[in-house]
Amino acid sequence: MPYREAASWVCLTMFGAAVYFIFDWWGQERVLVALFVGVIALVGLGYLVYQHHYPEAKLPSTDIWVWLPLVLTWCFLGYVIYVDRTVKVPPAEPLPAHILQTQMGARKDTTDHYLFVAATVNGSEAAGKYAKDYFIFIFCLTGDSRIDPGADSAIDRSKPFDLAQRQVNIEVPLGSGNTSRILKSGGIDIYLLMIPKDVDQSALQTFNEIYAHGGKLLDHKAMGVPPKDLLEYLK
Repeated sequence: MPYREAASWVCLTMFGAAVYFIFDWWGQERVLVALFVGVIALVGLGYLVYQHHYPEAKLPSTDIWVWLPLVLTWCFLGYVIYVDRTVKVPPAEPLPAHILQTQMGARKDTTDHYLFVAATVNGSEAAGKYAKDYFIFIFCLTGDSRIDPGADSAIDRSKPFDLAQRQVNIEVPLGSGNTSRILKSGGIDIYLLMIPKDVDQSALQTFNEIYAHGGKLLDHKAMGVPPKDLLEYLK
């Protein structure tokens, strides 16, 4: 391989590596190292291309554009290995709450009988960070394949609960919409969400509206409905 062609491939490889780390490190201080290496590679590549097309031009020797990119590439590789081994990435913050367990039952009283979902929710150590501004809710929905889940208004919800580092049992009576779907499909999806306290959650009729007003999904469970509960409901 001709000498100048080898030098251009070295610069091109060096530039490709720099571009990768520019995107990978974007927003961090160390991205300046990748930017510096990329600039050197571009300058070297441009120098070699210019010299190829204008051989009569009196330019300094091309030797520097072989050994400099090689040295910088190996130094850059060593820096990447050093950073990856020594820079500690902070652990991801735990979600403020999650669903521990769920169950479904049928309840009868003097005036009505209905299915309900009960969920045990556990608040984590991160709950206090959001307790001032958010309530948590359990939402239940049995999907209909003809309707976008985000736009489905047949959701049933619990009352609001404060976020705290504790366990709380939340019960959601199911309305006729979900109940009729359950009788056909035999399953239901349970969602744990937190919604800002300054939002009138009763006016939010779909998940799309909830997310548009700052609601955040914390956990989701899919549950099959035990046949005995359906039989008890149908009696």
